[in-house]
Amino acid sequence: VEITRHVVHIVHAVSPQTVLVLGGPEIQGDATEQDMFAGANYFVQGEGEDVFRDLVECLDSGKEPGEWILPAMPTGLDELASPYDLYSTEDIENRIVYVESSRGCPYRCSFCLSATDSKVRYFPLDGFLDSMEMLLAKGVQLFKFTDRTFNIRHERMVRILDFFLERLKPGLQLHFELMPDHLDEVVWKQIARFPAGVLHLEVGVQSFSAEVQRRIGRHQDIGKSMDTIRRLRNETGALLHADLIVGLPGDRVEDLAAGFDALVEAKVQE
Repeated sequence: VEITRHVVHIVHAVSPQTVLVLGGPEIQGDATEQDMFAGANYFVQGEGEDVFRDLVECLDSGKEPGEWILPAMPTGLDELASPYDLYSTEDIENRIVYVESSRGCPYRCSFCLSATDSKVRYFPLDGFLDSMEMLLAKGVQLFKFTDRTFNIRHERMVRILDFFLERLKPGLQLHFELMPDHLDEVVWKQIARFPAGVLHLEVGVQSFSAEVQRRIGRHQDIGKSMDTIRRLRNETGALLHADLIVGLPGDRVEDLAAGFDALVEAKVQE
């Protein structure tokens, strides 16, 4: 936010005629209280596919919206055109391509901007997999799923994993974010079928302290999470990235040290 604020002021100083529109999860709450709002022209609060398009069409016609803060309702994901066919060969060469099969998160962790959208919505799976087929045909190898918790619906996760298992090629890598205390045996079997290094799994732990978890509104079985992490490490070829957050309310150095030691002992790669 601080960097964005400086960029806004610099752009308006050197090019005052430029129309600046800000968006993203940081554009929440009372805009009048945020310093970064001083320089931009318009602010899109929420998912911007519809609202931003309407704003551009309005400005292009020579008109101005009546408001400078433009709230957006969640977009119907089955109504959105796929953006993936717009990638060129140059775009995807040696780059990670971000894809999303869902939006929202069922968890209400108070530190997380994703907690503002508690309802999980899903893109139609057949159309999504058609898009993934097209990206694979274009040569994409590094897929990073932006789904906040990929393993909410196990049957959906299994179908996506099946899709990529059937199309394995050297160099393919898939990144997913998982809640480690919610994996069933069918998902385990699918994960174990992937060759070493194909799956990159981000597993959120955040804090080993039950009191800190209570304060931030996070409901997670840490013992079960660690069992999952150890099992993933010992029984699969997945690369594990385990998160800890420093400075949560009630955090103590001793708790952080114990959590860090536990993850190092579990031999997570990151």
